[in-house]
Amino acid sequence: NHVGELGYVLNPALHGNEVALEAARAVMDFGFNELGLNRIEAKYIIGNTASRRVMDKLGMKYEGTMRSAMLIKGIYRDIGICAILKNEFKC
Repeated sequence: NHVGELGYVLNPALHGNEVALEAARAVMDFGFNELGLNRIEAKYIIGNTASRRVMDKLGMKYEGTMRSAMLIKGIYRDIGICAILKNEFKC
């Protein structure tokens, strides 16, 4: 279906300096322009505003919440999903 998924984990010492944003933008550029993807999705734990902010800055659109979709440290967590289409991506 020409769909990719973007994920990132960042060392807390690097938070706030846009490393995740720059790296994610480069990966998205590769996905759309080299791999021919039409859509790239990303997921985040509801409440992780920093991760959601990166997705917003990348131009991704919020598409919904998957309720109790991931078991993390013994607790089911709600997961948000955002996505961007090739024709929406701006380098």
